[in-house]
Amino acid sequence: MKLPGMRLFARSRSRDFENDTKRREAVLAQIQKEKLSIVSEIDGLSRRLSEEYERQAILLDSSEEYDSRAVEDEHLLVDAERVSRQVASRLETLNAELAVFSRLEGLVLSGDRAGTA
Repeated sequence: MKLPGMRLFARSRSRDFENDTKRREAVLAQIQKEKLSIVSEIDGLSRRLSEEYERQAILLDSSEEYDSRAVEDEHLLVDAERVSRQVASRLETLNAELAVFSRLEGLVLSGDRAGTA
């Protein structure tokens, strides 16, 4: 008996492996690009935050004691502290994002090893 329609053929394993590898490589390249972007942002923010802390320390050293400090100096310090907290929060977020992308990278790499087995 003859079945109607086309017969099903499996592609070669090497072709499947090549396609799977190309997909993983594309995903891995994008993950690595995003990780570099995150690291760059972390480095820049960390450097600027460190510089800001140095400026705040200089202002504190050159300013009067808290109870006799000029109102303008106090406003500068309060505003600088607020912005520093925002930057520190952003750094925490970026580090969490970096951890997520690192886990994704590990998953893609482990899938790559599984594909070669």
